[in-house]
Amino acid sequence: MPFLEDFEGGEVLAEYWAVSGTNDFRTAPTTEHIAHGGSWHLGMDDAVYDLAYSRNELTLSVNLAGFQNVVLTFWAREFGDEPHGPPASPFTGGSDFDGVAVSEDGTTWYEARGLRNLSSTYEEIVIDLDAVAAAHGIYYTDAFRIRFNQYDNHPIASDGIAVDDIAITGETVLDPWNVWVDFGYAGMEVGSEPQPFNTLGEA
Repeated sequence: MPFLEDFEGGEVLAEYWAVSGTNDFRTAPTTEHIAHGGSWHLGMDDAVYDLAYSRNELTLSVNLAGFQNVVLTFWAREFGDEPHGPPASPFTGGSDFDGVAVSEDGTTWYEARGLRNLSSTYEEIVIDLDAVAAAHGIYYTDAFRIRFNQYDNHPIASDGIAVDDIAITGETVLDPWNVWVDFGYAGMEVGSEPQPFNTLGEA
């Protein structure tokens, strides 16, 4: 902590992101249509202009075990994207909606915030993840998932959304110098700092 993704690394996403979807999904960094900050942002749309709908999923695996007061912030805009959702609560695996969802295990998901009423210019979205977790009776884990979800049937600029400058902040509950925590793929030794990111690989 803190975590920041501004997509300025270009076309290739960092390994802690996983992209998945249905039909002609397209989730990728781009320089088109003016980013919120810098030159790059992330677009989510249908790559083919037809009647078939596609779902886009961008999933982050982040180690939130031992953290509190966790807040997710990002900037988002839409390109004439029609609203879809909300999903069932909870839903399993995937669902066709526009929003942000969270999962403690990567299987059972809860919507944290809809993205169904965005404007055509970038706006800041702030999500209190502590409140979301408490509302759904879930806990922070060493591989807590946060998913950005979009669903529609046309490419940007007839449909789709863009996100940029994703940030996560939080505070440690316990002193990391005195507590052993298993962080999955990386691990944490006594006297080390927490490792906040886990690698999902391709979905």
